[in-house]
Amino acid sequence: MLYSYYKRGLIDILKDLSEISSKSVLSETSLKELQGLSFEQTIHQLLIKNLSAHQKPENLAMLLALESQYLLNKEKFPNFQDFLYIDWKIIRKLIDQYYLFQNIPEKELKSRISDTMFFIDTLIHRYLLFDSPYENDQQFLDFLTQLALSFLTSTKK
Repeated sequence: MLYSYYKRGLIDILKDLSEISSKSVLSETSLKELQGLSFEQTIHQLLIKNLSAHQKPENLAMLLALESQYLLNKEKFPNFQDFLYIDWKIIRKLIDQYYLFQNIPEKELKSRISDTMFFIDTLIHRYLLFDSPYENDQQFLDFLTQLALSFLTSTKK
């Protein structure tokens, strides 16, 4: 019951993220599909769903950032809700940073895309330093690589 309460906090945050996008990150169907999954499995499923639905890249980047930050800090923040409150400030900064990509010269946009790719690549490498909640690390690395490629191509003007 307590875990469901914490997970509800995650879903509320993801709904906030979806308001930024033209499409919703979560539907009632996907909420039912997420019942009983661990935090890591929930994020992983949302990443897959959003990648296949061609969601805007900022949603994918924020979900990836949320997962990475949790994996890096779960020892420090055993209370899931405390982690979400602290991490939300970081995520808001990343969202603000993404919107700086709009209406800027192509040369600078390419530079910012490069910086974003470095950010995603760093998350991939950091992820591999920790015990994986997934069955196959290489499969998840391949997934994150595809996510990074999708982010790059979706961001180009």
